[in-house]
Amino acid sequence: MTRILIVDDEPDIRELLAEFLTGEGFEVLAVGTGREAIEAFASDTFDALLLDWGLPGIRAREVMSQIIEIHPGCRVFLMTGNVDEGQRLSGAQGPILGVFRKPFSLRTLASTIRRGLG
Repeated sequence: MTRILIVDDEPDIRELLAEFLTGEGFEVLAVGTGREAIEAFASDTFDALLLDWGLPGIRAREVMSQIIEIHPGCRVFLMTGNVDEGQRLSGAQGPILGVFRKPFSLRTLASTIRRGLG
């Protein structure tokens, strides 16, 4: 089963995403901070990271970098509420397979993750 770690500081968004993706057949763990995400990857294995780019505290870029160091094969999907940042991130290379600008379609999210994980 495909395992996804969701990282978003907003509890309602975390819960909604976790519930939806679980219903779509993914195994999901949702955390609220970058530190929790790094700890989760250090102690467990996930196929994908769904990361809010606007996390408070440790910056999302640093979270992503540390997680990729721990698990180089991790696929990354980013979420952002900032349109300019979303456009910039959409052109990023490497492990970033998708950028979702909030608000986004949950169906699009699930299909993009499935395609990205192939």
